[in-house]
Amino acid sequence: MRSFLNRRPGGFFWTIVLQLVTCVLPGVAASADAPGKPALTVILERNEILAGQTMSFNVWIENATEARIIDAGLSLFGPTFLKVGTLDTSGVCSTKDTIVLGSVEPGSTLVRNKLCLKADSSIEERDENLGFGLSYSLQNVKDNKTTAGALVAEKKLSIGLFGTESVGGVSLRLASYIIPGTLFLMILRLFAPKWKVELGATESVTLSIFISVLLFLLAALGFPSLQLRFAGIGSSVSAIAFLALCGAAIALAFIAAVVLQGLSFIASQWRKARVVQETDSPGRMLRKALRAAGGNFEPVMMIQGDKQFFSSLAVPTYDGGKILLGWFKLKISDETKRSKAEELVRKNKFVKLMRKAAWWKIQPEMDDPVKEPDDAGGLKATNTIGKYFDEKAVRLAVMRDELKESKPVIVTK
Repeated sequence: MRSFLNRRPGGFFWTIVLQLVTCVLPGVAASADAPGKPALTVILERNEILAGQTMSFNVWIENATEARIIDAGLSLFGPTFLKVGTLDTSGVCSTKDTIVLGSVEPGSTLVRNKLCLKADSSIEERDENLGFGLSYSLQNVKDNKTTAGALVAEKKLSIGLFGTESVGGVSLRLASYIIPGTLFLMILRLFAPKWKVELGATESVTLSIFISVLLFLLAALGFPSLQLRFAGIGSSVSAIAFLALCGAAIALAFIAAVVLQGLSFIASQWRKARVVQETDSPGRMLRKALRAAGGNFEPVMMIQGDKQFFSSLAVPTYDGGKILLGWFKLKISDETKRSKAEELVRKNKFVKLMRKAAWWKIQPEMDDPVKEPDDAGGLKATNTIGKYFDEKAVRLAVMRDELKESKPVIVTK
């Protein structure tokens, strides 16, 4: 055993070793000296694109060979509704079948920016494997001989109508076109004055979409930090932007509700100032009638059944009817005040006259009650200063000569 271990390898062993070295070393040397191959890298802006949307991408072409890459052109292999192109200075994508990339020197890398991928307005929703193909020719720098070649870079892309981001299983983009407007309408219905027109389902959805789009546009223009870009269905919407839109809709709805409540209160006060209540005094009725006349102080005739009644003014009541008021006078002993009041009467500024009278603490008095026709064809006074008519009564223009020059209020000493 010891003699076997001490025995040195013979010539047969070294012959085998020399043969192995002879076979392996040339291969290693050849692989070390062999030139590399061109490489293509495509970097997309994002991994999804929507209908009518454009995204940018970059291309890297690495030339690890000893030859020059010439006539390099980039093409897209994918659905027909997707096209590649270049972005101009204004950011518009000009689509092309093949993008000319030029040449790449040996041992260098070409980087092309401002390339774009554009989707048509009509698309098919699906996940697609896109092939970015690079066709080129390798030109030997020594003898200028060329060899054709091609590279393909595969990219997975989600193509959608409303996008892949969702909340509760619903696309964020679809939700952003409905939910903000719906929240706006719900809050208005809860807190704003009651609407006289009841909206149906179709009208409510249409109005919600209109309000949502309006909010989207306002947010995109007023808040650049949200990075919103309105492009129809292909608009960019993130979860934060969606919540911001909903919050803005709620805030604006509360503001609108407060404004509408205020306007409703003002309108209610305006109506109360012109509508007679049961507790109103004759002087208050007169002031409301003068406001309700709207500057038209012609005498009034009402017909109820076969009877006619004439008066200076008609004032609406809270139940939809009307009250005819007779003629009034203001007794003013002070000559200066009386002169001012007579001037207001000549100018038919009776509303201002009654404000002056209230300031002077002068109450109007009846001068002539409501009139009705007599048997002789003239007019006779009734025994009331105000006569009520329901909504069935008809109001007509007065055709009596004796009433043409009459005034609802006169001034006496």
